Amino acid sequence: MVRRGYNQSYTIARQLSLILENSLVRADILYRRSYSKPQHLQGKKDRLRSMTNAFEVTNNAPIADMRLALIDDVVTTGATARAAASSLLKAGAQSVDIWCIARTGWHIEAA
Repeated sequence: MVRRGYNQSYTIARQLSLILENSLVRADILYRRSYSKPQHLQGKKDRLRSMTNAFEVTNNAPIADMRLALIDDVVTTGATARAAASSLLKAGAQSVDIWCIARTGWHIEAA
């Protein structure tokens, strides 16, 4: 497993959990299998391509039939969020909502 530094999305999720009733923050369900060139250095097509099979759900993740919220700090093209949500849905989640603090990338015709 590859790890990166500070996880600001986790910090955002923890703060949200203090406000939202019956919420549980889990950072051990989904992990990124591989890393390519940083997303902000790639165009939309390359971002989408680099996210193919980039995420995997841990074997013991109890997400079957659950409604999940995936927290991200910034969504540009949506490639990372889409790939992560897809992995969660394939693993049995009922639904996955993407919650982000900032949306950018309008200049590259983000979807």
